[in-house]
Amino acid sequence: MRCERCGGPVGNKIIRLQGVTLCENCARDLKVGEALMGPASLFGSAFPMLGDITNAIMQAGDELEFANTKIRCPKCGTTLRDVESSGQVGCIECYNVFNETILKTILKRQGSSEYLGRNPGDEIVIPEESEQMAAEDAANEENKEQPVPEKKPAGKKKDILEKIKNADLGMVSDEDLKEAMKLAAEKEDYDLAARFRDELNSRKGDK
Repeated sequence: MRCERCGGPVGNKIIRLQGVTLCENCARDLKVGEALMGPASLFGSAFPMLGDITNAIMQAGDELEFANTKIRCPKCGTTLRDVESSGQVGCIECYNVFNETILKTILKRQGSSEYLGRNPGDEIVIPEESEQMAAEDAANEENKEQPVPEKKPAGKKKDILEKIKNADLGMVSDEDLKEAMKLAAEKEDYDLAARFRDELNSRKGDK
């Protein structure tokens, strides 16, 4: 907790004047203790003491009004007086500097420091259309990430197979031989597939 006059820590002894928190040093500077606590013979000299109390409170109010312009955010320069008058902060650091004042304002306005939504107590209902759209978007994103294999036309596959079948296998690349072996197996031409396989195996032996 911080003093709202000087911005320093309050310590163990907390003094409040007109809803404002003061540290012991500021209370002593404003002579709040002398006026409010005074001598034990308060009732013996009631009227003079009442005058002292009034003067002390008025002086303290003036001092606090001035102090509110002195306490400022080191990052954006917003003063405590700005926050109290507008209810707005200048930057994220203001939340650390004016923490107590902000909480006090929130409690005063909504009765709680927790966010309860626009209509507290109301159940949040998500339309079925929104849920369906979200599911479709997720499915589309998943499909985008998976590469779609390139499909070769059936006629083109047949041409490739015939071309490799009649070619000199020694001049055909490993990749084309593997593709031809796969196509031959799909056509159930296992003799041709075995021929391509043997060629590939012989190349491995040569290496």
